[in-house]
Amino acid sequence: MRGVPHGEHIFGAALIAVGLFALYARTDLPLGTLREPGSGFFPGAVAVALILFAALALISRNSQTGRRRAEPRGIARISILSVLIATYASLLAAVGFVLCTVVLLLVTLRGLGMVGWLPAVLWAAGGSAGCYFLFTRLGMPLPGGLLAF
Repeated sequence: MRGVPHGEHIFGAALIAVGLFALYARTDLPLGTLREPGSGFFPGAVAVALILFAALALISRNSQTGRRRAEPRGIARISILSVLIATYASLLAAVGFVLCTVVLLLVTLRGLGMVGWLPAVLWAAGGSAGCYFLFTRLGMPLPGGLLAF
């Protein structure tokens, strides 16, 4: 695989491995159907999407020639986002879906996306409420946490 930096292969393979592990870890949860999705449906869909997008990224990078070095600022952003997502996942059950999602979106939009405060707050609140509404309408149980709803 010429023309693609070795680190990008490792990162793509790591994302595929994370997706495969997520698919394996989800096997204890019921999948359900499209009309009545079980608690394993969404994690499975996200894992499949992660695998597909990582594979597509690897394929598209293989077709490009020329090498580019990763920018230190980009590496820092990816590292920060990885820590944010891990923190989100670990606090989700205790703190709750809505509050965790608002904080994740706010920090991501404001800190990493460099969006102003007002748009970041509006998008974080709207995105969290929209996801909550969509997932509860699909019958997916979401952790209530501190807000208990």
